[in-house]
Parts: sequence; C-alpha cells; structure tokens
Amino acid sequence: MTQVRQRQFMPADQPTRTGPTQILGLEHYDTPFYGYGQAWDNQNGVELFTDQVRCRNKDLCSLTEPGKLSDDKEFHSYAFAMQVEFLNPDLYEIFVYYSRIELWKQDSLKNRIWTSRIGSGGGVSGGDVNTGAYHLSNGWPVSNNIYRSAIPWIFPPGKTWKLIMRFMQLFNGTTPAAAALQPTTIFNADVGTEEQIRKLVRFLMWGIEFRDTTNG
Repeated sequence: MTQVRQRQFMPADQPTRTGPTQILGLEHYDTPFYGYGQAWDNQNGVELFTDQVRCRNKDLCSLTEPGKLSDDKEFHSYAFAMQVEFLNPDLYEIFVYYSRIELWKQDSLKNRIWTSRIGSGGGVSGGDVNTGAYHLSNGWPVSNNIYRSAIPWIFPPGKTWKLIMRFMQLFNGTTPAAAALQPTTIFNADVGTEEQIRKLVRFLMWGIEFRDTTNG
C-alpha cells in the first residue's frame, strides 16, 4: 500500500487541472466474460478496461476509450467488487480461490487483491440461508459485500494504467502440476466443445471522479 510522505508534489509530466471541477460519486465496471465458451489467456491473463469491443458496449464496460479516462478525467477508487456467475458451479471454486487482480501504472506493479478477498456485489461472497451447497452460497448476489481500501487506487489523467486478472499456477511438490489440473485448463475446458458453459465475470470499482464542468 502506497502512502504520500511529507507533502504532495506534482510530477513534471502530469497535466495541471485548473478552473471549476465537477466531483461525482461513480462506479466503473468491465466484464471480461459475458457469454458462452470464452477462454482465459493462460500466458498474459485477462486485461481489464482495454478491450476495443467491450469499451464500445455500455452493457459490458463503463469506459468509452480503451485503457484511459476520456477528457482528462481523474478517478479515485476506494471500493471494489466482483460479480460472478457460472452455468457450471464447479467453476466458482476455481475462479474465487485461484485468481487475483493486479494494478499496474506505467510498468510498475502498485497493488494486488486476491479474488477471495474482494467480496461481491454479485456472487463471490454471497450466502443462501436455505442451503449449505457451496455453489449456491457463492452464486447469490449480496450488494453490501465489497472490498474497501484505506488508501484509494488513483487513476490519473494522461498516465497509462492497467488492471490485469490472473490465475495462479498449481504445483505438484516442487514442479508445476499437469496441465489438465491447472485452473486455466479447467476454466477453458468447454471451449470448442458442443456443451459450452455460460460465464459471467464482472469487475467493479466505486469511487470519486473529477471532471471539468463542460465534459460529459
């Protein structure tokens, strides 16, 4: 967790904001999985808020420009959640316990959260009082289950940043487990088959967005 010591300073290449500022409480979201037979990239993970197709679809992503906030907006995120729903309940355990979110700015890793800690506005840490079944207790939305950060994640204007979702690799003793046992292989097992699995994975951030008074 990063802290600012002594006094704040403005980096030389940081855009300077002048004039009246519009301050909004806002939610940003991206939905990397939203259908049938979709695959996880084993090598690179899944990058959020950068996909050209999703950023043009308001059902899937809140940004209109891949990888950046438009019109020199600045966003401070202080709470996070996941929405997760799978047609195959076995995927809940694989996804919840073996994946994480990483925050990168420029080429520097700034923070990470394991999915099992994020909580959920829609599935990861839900609870069904009528059953003890694992997949049902993880599939029921609970809107107040969110992860709150003491220090907000700041997405400044004019800076490159990225959020990457990754699966961990499992080991058998000191060597990697067989490919068939790896979480990514299990997650992607339906791809190319006749019985494709419906998958929903949505990442949400709540916070404060700073804009000028004329942009949208």
